[in-house]
Amino acid sequence: MASLNSTIVPITGANQGLGFAVAKKLATDHPGYHVLMGYRDATKGEEAIAKLKSRGLTRAAEQASAQFGRLDVLINNAGVISEGRSPEGTSLCQTWQTGFDINTMAHVITTEAFVPLLEKAALPLVVFVSSALGSCTGRLDPNDQFAAFRFPAYRSTKVALNMVACHYANL
Repeated sequence: MASLNSTIVPITGANQGLGFAVAKKLATDHPGYHVLMGYRDATKGEEAIAKLKSRGLTRAAEQASAQFGRLDVLINNAGVISEGRSPEGTSLCQTWQTGFDINTMAHVITTEAFVPLLEKAALPLVVFVSSALGSCTGRLDPNDQFAAFRFPAYRSTKVALNMVACHYANL
């Protein structure tokens, strides 16, 4: 149970990769942090979005409110490269939609669900985990270290996520 002085930090996509590493680091090195790990099955992107839009996310916000009364830091980390991972017969439009649903809209939906709790924190912080692949400048530079990585849908979702971060930075 977190104390009133704990820093409450939910992290999306925390079951593996970067999200897991961040959760582990915060939980291990910061005893004053209470880490809430969010996770999903990345291969079921559309189901994950449906869950985010459903009562599940609302219930998570209600539980966090009842248990902690606030959130100090929200780490939006969930993401997927949808290109090349969709079932056979998936259209290009469906592939792009899945990418935007998970990599961009899920972060907006999650953040909006937790804004009321973040507003109760002394110094609220929202982190959006993007990617160097979300750089328009890098994509146009043939000498960029990631120039060979195509993934246009993934890159586009991360560019959009960068604008989402700019939006929330100005609130």
